[in-house]
Amino acid sequence: MNKAIIFDMDGVLLDSMPAWGQVGISFVQKRGIEPPADLRETLKPMGLEQTAVYFKERFGFGESPQAIVSEIYELVADGYLNSFKLKDGVRQFMYNCYDAGIPAAVATATSTPLAQRAFRRLEVDEYIRFVISCDDVGKSKADPLIYQLAAQRLGVTPEETTVFEDAYFCAQTAKKAGFTVVGVYDESASEQEQAMRALCDRYIMSFEELL
Repeated sequence: MNKAIIFDMDGVLLDSMPAWGQVGISFVQKRGIEPPADLRETLKPMGLEQTAVYFKERFGFGESPQAIVSEIYELVADGYLNSFKLKDGVRQFMYNCYDAGIPAAVATATSTPLAQRAFRRLEVDEYIRFVISCDDVGKSKADPLIYQLAAQRLGVTPEETTVFEDAYFCAQTAKKAGFTVVGVYDESASEQEQAMRALCDRYIMSFEELL
């Protein structure tokens, strides 16, 4: 294990990807628009603010980006506040790293307040130094900035840091930036499993493999 860890959240720590896979579709359907076939994949790397801008540009919605963000937030917030669960083995693995003195951060496309509230509810917030989101840095995970800033705050270099990701494009970004990458299986990205296995330094089906 390296000196520090950066976790993705949705699909890695939390079993929350089904909700995110549906939220963009639900948003445009409420406005009587047939969702484009590429919508789900297009939105994957985006934070809430980037998604709102994209919706305005692609579909010409009249609301402000802030209003769109608020509506999307409401569509997914309940899961973070009440129902999303940790994936198998996550709690024990996070505790083991904390107990061993390995600092961990979370880098996510989900808003920081939602992530923080979910971790408090699930009683794992003490195992995480901080949460940083794509909205915080103003770039999606197609850009390595979120990982680089997280590593800086943890006081380590990319070469000293392990990133856990479930999505191929995120893993590819982190890998190109010099991080060690562990791929984590999630059903929402199952079609990427073979590509992830080829790209990542290690690939796991569950955190229970690391206990």
